Amino acid sequence: MQVIMQPAVTGFVQASALVLVTQRIETINRKARKLGLEPVTFKVGEQRIVCNALRYGDNRPRTEVEVSIFGEQPRLAGGWKLLGVVDHREALPIVWNVPGHELPAGQRERGAVCDHCNAIRRRSDTFVLVDEAGTVKQVGRQCMGDFLGSTKTDPVAALNVWRTLFDVLSGEEIERHGSAPDVIEVRKVVKLAAALVRTYGWLSVTKAQMNNASSTADQVRVLDNPLSNAYARLSEDIKPNLTEELEREVDVMLEWARHSALTSDYMANLKALASCEYVRLDKVNLLASLPASFWRAEEREVVERAKLAARQSGYVGEVGKRVTMTLTLTAEPRRFDSAYTTFLHEFVDAQGFVFTWWGSSPATCVDLGWVVGEAREAKVTIKKHEEFRGFKRTVVTRVKGL
Repeated sequence: MQVIMQPAVTGFVQASALVLVTQRIETINRKARKLGLEPVTFKVGEQRIVCNALRYGDNRPRTEVEVSIFGEQPRLAGGWKLLGVVDHREALPIVWNVPGHELPAGQRERGAVCDHCNAIRRRSDTFVLVDEAGTVKQVGRQCMGDFLGSTKTDPVAALNVWRTLFDVLSGEEIERHGSAPDVIEVRKVVKLAAALVRTYGWLSVTKAQMNNASSTADQVRVLDNPLSNAYARLSEDIKPNLTEELEREVDVMLEWARHSALTSDYMANLKALASCEYVRLDKVNLLASLPASFWRAEEREVVERAKLAARQSGYVGEVGKRVTMTLTLTAEPRRFDSAYTTFLHEFVDAQGFVFTWWGSSPATCVDLGWVVGEAREAKVTIKKHEEFRGFKRTVVTRVKGL
């Protein structure tokens, strides 16, 4: 049976940058050979022609090629392998994880301590390593050579080149056009990202690459650079969403991130960035995801409240009567296909009573301007009272927003 090797990382790069990628891979392999490690290989895949002003600064067509990297990240002397790198330069630690790995609970909170020299001092970063037995150690940059017992070459350099490889393929090292400062205000990033998501929807770096589009983070960088060719168009597009209401919501988003539960390294990184006033430009990708994460969390909270309310609620109104009430949409409409297609809209009122409305189109609420988590006044007709899987709910029809 043929074994199909899965690439460690895949991405599209500009054809003219292929030489750079090749040089990165050669650098990794040189370091690997000096350490007695297996080299990585790469494969160039399909080509595509793109016009992406947000990424490259103008609309000239460019050729991009798909590059897939095969192989494991360098396994160091003594069987140690990298789990992640903790950046201590910000007010709170930022973690770079090796894809597919998370740091053990409590690791990031340890501070800039080194398990080799046991000294706590000012460090830019520390390396979190794991051996084959699962033992985890945090080692400072200056102690890596002594800890690994290797004097052939600098193991930190090998790991850093490996990290840079991911950055190259994810577009982190694409040259920016025009001049820009080395740091950016945290609140500005969140506000611009929120306005962009309201205008175009959220688009991650990975999905942007797959769809030959510009990520939300790329668009934030453009809006931070007035000399960019796409600055004027983007500024005009998001202007309707730069409202006082959004300003207030940005404050809420930042407070949410600063006080959120640390359920993952991602949330811990968000908390660290939200606690800063300014961040380096290499943190924009992560920080730009804050509004989308906040709105998803809001939606989950609304749904959970609705589920709890359903267990405690009863029925509302008299069947056949036309009434006015304030309802909150708890989830995106769900499609059901039988003799004909219908879409289930679910609501909850301020007292926790649950309502359902069967519509012929998922755009029904959109046409009314109703979004998940929003409470709106509406006129409805009570159609019937029913119990579904032990939950009481009031079915309404002829819903009209006021």
